[in-house]
Amino acid sequence: MANPIYISNPIAGDYLTLPNGETKPDGQFVSMFGFSPKTKQYKVVKYSDFVEIYTLGSGGWRRIEHVPPARHRSLFGTFVNGALHWLVKLPNGSVLRSFDLENEQFRAIPLPSSRVYYASFKRSNLGIFGDCLSLSSIGMYASDWDIEIWVMKEYGVKESWTKQLVIKSPSP
Repeated sequence: MANPIYISNPIAGDYLTLPNGETKPDGQFVSMFGFSPKTKQYKVVKYSDFVEIYTLGSGGWRRIEHVPPARHRSLFGTFVNGALHWLVKLPNGSVLRSFDLENEQFRAIPLPSSRVYYASFKRSNLGIFGDCLSLSSIGMYASDWDIEIWVMKEYGVKESWTKQLVIKSPSP
């Protein structure tokens, strides 16, 4: 098996090797693990030109066609609010894409209006701050840099992005 995916419970010392899906091991895809609180199901999602979903206990992958195209910012994302989240680069800009584990649907989440974020997509990462989605960015300019951490206080609402922290380079 080339590039297997493992699900591990380090506390119990158990692990599960997932069967191969259709995604080619040499192709670019992201995979994430999450839990749907409403359906009480754990799922692994592989996202490339299509989506494959493995629900623990099902024994196999399901394929979803016609998914939004994306060039992923990184191979890692964040799980919050019952959905998986990735930063994605599109030809006309960047977007924060989520995949809801309950209804298995994609949606675009608005990004904050930030000079630092738009200047530094490659130096941006998603995370969790408290129980909220967060975005950190490092902006590099001619002679200085800024770090910003934004938190989405009300999930899915662009206006709820709040700048939590700004670190500026020291003045010469």
